[in-house]
Parts: sequence; structure tokens; C-alpha cells
Amino acid sequence: MSKNLVFMKGAEFIRKILSGERNFSGIELEEGFDLCGDDGFDELQKYLRKSDLKGNPISIEGAKLRHLDADGLYVPFLKAKGVNLKHAALMGANLEKAQLETADLRYARLSRAMLSGANLKDADLRLADLNLASLIESILSGADFEAVDLEYTNMAKADLKGIKNLQWARFLKTVNFQFADITGKEKEIIRQALWAEESKKRRIFGGSG
Repeated sequence: MSKNLVFMKGAEFIRKILSGERNFSGIELEEGFDLCGDDGFDELQKYLRKSDLKGNPISIEGAKLRHLDADGLYVPFLKAKGVNLKHAALMGANLEKAQLETADLRYARLSRAMLSGANLKDADLRLADLNLASLIESILSGADFEAVDLEYTNMAKADLKGIKNLQWARFLKTVNFQFADITGKEKEIIRQALWAEESKKRRIFGGSG
């Protein structure tokens, strides 16, 4: 079911955050907004780092922020269930403990992003770039990983039960799956990717082989 979104310009988005507003659920941000290139980005970053985002998180649930350029953005505890971040650039962004269930992250650039403890259940990550990203203790069950770039991605202790299309992810053999929560299906996919690397395979499954 579609719903009407409230259009918002990028400058207004920054201004409202700096004024203390936190709820941006259901907005449609101007497509392609260069947040990290805006003159107000440094001020915004300083403000966010000083704010209690755990107790009073920013919410973009159900919002549409396609092609957003926000490399390095500091937004831990972000509430973003069902958000549309297709083609967004969030390289090196801090999204720790973010709620990204059912988020549309197709083609998103998330290399080196900090997503530890994030909830990405049923998220669409097809063709996203997660190279060198940290997904430690994240929830990835039901997420679609078709053609995702995973070069040296850290998924230690992540919940991978029921993850979709893991076999089609790229650079799977470089991922750290140590102590990940998996079923036999995911374990077999990982085994196939690591078939020629016995010592690494033993380490990746927490020493159990």
C-alpha cells in the first residue's frame, strides 16, 4: 500500500535536525541531495555527535531518500524501517544499532560503514557495496544479498539465518563469519566458498569446522 510522502528540500532537512526535530518519517527528500557536500554538513556532524541519539534517535521510517550522498554521516540508532535508500552513498557512515528492517538499499554504497548491531531483517541489499563494512552482531535474516560486494566484510556473530541469495554474493570467501548464527543451508554455502581454504574454514565457524 502506497502512502503520500511529504517532499522536503535538503537545506530544510538539515535546518530541522539542527533545530531539534527528530521525526522525518514519510518524507521524500529531494533526490540526489549532496548532504556531505553541503556547507552545513560539518555543523550537522558536530551537532549529531553531541546529541543523545540513543535516547532520542532520528527517524526516517518509510521515507524516500534516493541517491542521497551522505558519506561519513554519524547517525547511530537511526530508526529507518522501510526506508528507501536506493543508490544512496553512505561510505564510512556510522549506522550502529540502526533499525533498517525491510529497507530498500539496492545499489547503496556502504563500504566501510559501521552497521554493528543493526537490524537489517528482510532488507533489500541487492547489488549494494558492503566492502570492509562492519556488520558485527547485526540481524540479517531474510535480507537479500544477491550480487552484494562483501570483500572483507565483518559479519562476526551476525544472525544470518534465512538470509537470501547468499550464494550469489561476491567475495564471499573473504568475509569474517566467525561465530555467526547460521543454519545448515548458510553453512554449506559458506563451506563451498571456502572449500580450498581448510584452515580458514575452521576458524570461520568458531573452531568447530
